[in-house]
Amino acid sequence: MEIKVIGESQPELRSDMTNIDLNDMKPEFEDTDSLAEIYSKINNGYHNGNFDLFFENFELLVSVAQEYVICYSKEFSSYEIEIILINLLQDENVDAFIKKSALKIIFYLIKPDEYKFKDIFLENDLIQILHTYIAEINAKLLKWSLKILMIYADYSERTAETIKNEIEFDILKNLIIDQNTKREVIVQTVRLIYSLMKYITNEDDLKIIIELSAFISRFDNDNISTWGLWILCMSCKSEILAEQIIQIENLPKIITKFISSSNPAVIEPALTLIEQIHTYIDSPIPNFEYKILLEFLDPTCEERRFAEHVAAIFANIMTDPEATAYFVNEGFMIFFFEAFETGSFQTRKNIIDYVFNCIQTVPSSLAEKIIDDGVCDVIISALEMPDSEILAKVLSCIITLLKLQSFASQFDEKVNAELFDTVIDDESDHVQQLYSEFIELYPKYKIDDN
Repeated sequence: MEIKVIGESQPELRSDMTNIDLNDMKPEFEDTDSLAEIYSKINNGYHNGNFDLFFENFELLVSVAQEYVICYSKEFSSYEIEIILINLLQDENVDAFIKKSALKIIFYLIKPDEYKFKDIFLENDLIQILHTYIAEINAKLLKWSLKILMIYADYSERTAETIKNEIEFDILKNLIIDQNTKREVIVQTVRLIYSLMKYITNEDDLKIIIELSAFISRFDNDNISTWGLWILCMSCKSEILAEQIIQIENLPKIITKFISSSNPAVIEPALTLIEQIHTYIDSPIPNFEYKILLEFLDPTCEERRFAEHVAAIFANIMTDPEATAYFVNEGFMIFFFEAFETGSFQTRKNIIDYVFNCIQTVPSSLAEKIIDDGVCDVIISALEMPDSEILAKVLSCIITLLKLQSFASQFDEKVNAELFDTVIDDESDHVQQLYSEFIELYPKYKIDDN
């Protein structure tokens, strides 16, 4: 199941919420002669056992890399800096401080990636090395290991798959729930999991991630908890997983907290999660107050896309007879009919899904309530929407509702010669079949060609 919203509305969220400085504004280090000299001395010091020369220039390279965007192109390949860095990381006798410096250099080298440095390190088992540091919860190396992995997670599907296959999610879970883990490391770990989510299909892994993201979403920090909720959205890939999600302790309370926020970036994952859950489960989430969602249908709501979510949520719920009866009886439909007038095309389309499912499911005793609430006006308006799927559902609704005298009376008052022009012009066989059925059942609505 592809999530419609996630990924498309994320760029702003990514930049706002990662809290990771990638030093985008660093100036280029243009003194290539000096850089070549540093590389040369590191190489000579390392291979000749001159550790004073090595460490002096190694730390100089670290400071230069932190201050500038440094390059490592083919002209520097003879210095074997990448081999030296990998060797330092793999050598058990090398101090953690030196390994941390090596990770910093790797991070600053692979970010601009002028010499396909990402691929060079990938071929030299860098991801496997970083996995070891994370598995050991090596506090001194965690931060830079995660920062490097995040670059690889966003680099390509191949590198993301490599990380996914190498990293054990139980380890990431332990890292996040450990009270001694620094907040920055938690943010980086959560961000890494998010980047990998579209490649994770194993249900056992997803069950672990659901437990973990439920924990994350309770953080008293919008940056972290919002990522947790987005990850929950992306974990909801089957009915079994949706069932696990609705069993999360205090889920209604968590969702309500997000929806009550004044920040759209915090509200959206909550709405998306509810929509994802109801993609697989039509019955309402226990103890969640759905009335709170109606405020997003208000035409004055600045975030118009939220109405699309709410309409999609209720469209799916309307396939559950008990829920349909409850929400119709509570007068929810009026809010959707009002939103239809000013809603976006997608909102209007979702509301037609809502109406169609409701009419198919609602008990006959409540059919008159739908008509009293204004369904006829919505149907008349929808007949002018140039979309085959919408027109087919609207025609089905008309065929069903015309059996009721109260609807037929309203429909007769509003029908005119041009009302079915969009239907007649539609090229869909299904639409034309339904229109023919409609005319056959109710010939008085046939448009005279003359």
